[in-house]
Order: sequence, then C-alpha cells, then structure tokens
Amino acid sequence: MSFFYKPIEIENFETLRKGLLDAYPVAHTHTKLFYPEEKLDFFLKIPEAVEIFERYKIRKFLIPNLGCAFIRINPKNLVPIHTDTNPELRYSFNIPLTDCSGSILEFFTSEIPGVPGVTPNGLVYTSYDINRCKLELKTPITGPFIMDTQMIHQVINDSDDTSILLLIRLSHEITDIIDQYF
Repeated sequence: MSFFYKPIEIENFETLRKGLLDAYPVAHTHTKLFYPEEKLDFFLKIPEAVEIFERYKIRKFLIPNLGCAFIRINPKNLVPIHTDTNPELRYSFNIPLTDCSGSILEFFTSEIPGVPGVTPNGLVYTSYDINRCKLELKTPITGPFIMDTQMIHQVINDSDDTSILLLIRLSHEITDIIDQYF
C-alpha cells in the first residue's frame, strides 16, 4: 500500500506560526479536535499564509465546509490510531502552532479491517487495533507537512508540553497531481 507524507519547507515559518496564534488564540483553549466557525477566513488575513496557498496552488483544493481544524494533543497523550475516511477529505496540510518536537507521527498498514466511527461533529473515521497493525513510518513532527489522511496513522505527544497543530483540509481532487504541487 502506498501513502503520501511529505515535510513542507515554509519561508518565514516562525512569523506564520505567530500570526496564526495571534489571529486565532482560542486554539489554546480547546481540547482534542475542533473546527473554527470562521473556516479559513482568519488564515487568509495572514500574508505568509496567503503566500502558501499561492506557492502551492492549493486554494482550489480546500474543502469549503471543513476548511481547517485545530488539534490539541496534551502532554504524554496521543491521537489514537485511525484513518479519516470521509471520501472528500483526503489530504491534510498540517502546521505545528506550538513546539511539537516531542510529537511523533506514525503510519501503519493492517490486514485486518478497522471499526467505523463518527466524531461528535459528524466526521467519519475508522479505528484500528494497534496490535494488529504493522508500523511503516515513524517521523518526528518538526515542521509543516502534508499527509494522506486515509492512511492508518496516529500522533503521539511524548513531551511535557501541549502540541497544537492547524490542519488545513484538502480535497481528494488533488490526488492525481499532488506530486506536481509538493
């Protein structure tokens, strides 16, 4: 099974990170996963953020009703092993808003089907038994990256600090041309 994960270099990354937290400081107050009502409006007011959309030509691949999400992973905690199985939601362009150097992203494969579920806000996912999965890739979260959310994955925050990431949701329509953009 092939999958897509790629670190993304962003010029002025620290300026972007600060701008995002200044524009949406409430990201610090929520737990787990939440979708801001403003979708991506706050993001598009930050010059460094607009530059990302222009450089990577991804604006047309944004998912209007989802836009983006914030995920908060508390210290010594994890986002359990899963796939995001919404067929429209294929890729996520992830930007660490806090120092996530103690967090690890892991990708797996499994011969055993997962168990479908639905989040409180109606997103479909599939969970897996980690003991029946094979670890394929383990990488520290050191900066922005794009990933295929339909690959089995989990995030572990092994640090003493909270990890917060902005997840920009991208449509499945980018699948055939993603290598051209990233």
